[in-house]
Amino acid sequence: MDVADRSVRLRAALGEAECDALLVTNVTNIRYLTGFTGSAAMLLVAADELVFVTDGRYRDQATNELAAALVDARIEIGRDADTQREVLAAASARAGVGRLGLESESVTWAQQRRFGDEWFPQVELVPTTGVVEGLREVKDAGEIARIGAASAMADAARPKPTWRSSSSGRCGGWAPKARRSRRSSRPAPTARCPTTGPAIGASPRATWSCSTSAPCSTATTPT
Repeated sequence: MDVADRSVRLRAALGEAECDALLVTNVTNIRYLTGFTGSAAMLLVAADELVFVTDGRYRDQATNELAAALVDARIEIGRDADTQREVLAAASARAGVGRLGLESESVTWAQQRRFGDEWFPQVELVPTTGVVEGLREVKDAGEIARIGAASAMADAARPKPTWRSSSSGRCGGWAPKARRSRRSSRPAPTARCPTTGPAIGASPRATWSCSTSAPCSTATTPT
């Protein structure tokens, strides 16, 4: 799954968000941008660099998944919050970030205070809304191809209708195969004279006629 161009489109949207870089903390957005499926990570999207930070549990997974997604990012492993803070603060200073965007819908008030006081004290923090989500609303070529493949699989797995006919020769509509097999195991219908009452054994193709002045007779349709 190639997602490398998504970070390019995100960088183009930073100007409208009035920030120099974006710290992505929403794991769903991180997966969209990098292909990473773990539950703990942060991604700093600067003008010339992507810095991906996670803990030691995801060292190999992050390396493999970002490589499979063709994402060119610097992967840093922070054993604790202090190490991750140092990595991101250094990356922000190296990129010359003056205004750092935070995902306002994913960052708590306590996190915002900590980012401002401890992580990025020299940087102006900018609340952003829907920057990555706006990109996700427009499906790229890879997503469209996967949606098409999923639809084809669903169509292939759907039961196919089978047609059955009634004894009168009229179309009886369609029914699943299991239902048709139950119907085909039933005995052939018999015709009953409405006047005299006895059943007349008849094939499914037979018809009968009756009048009050003449005995019942059957007329079999030639085969």
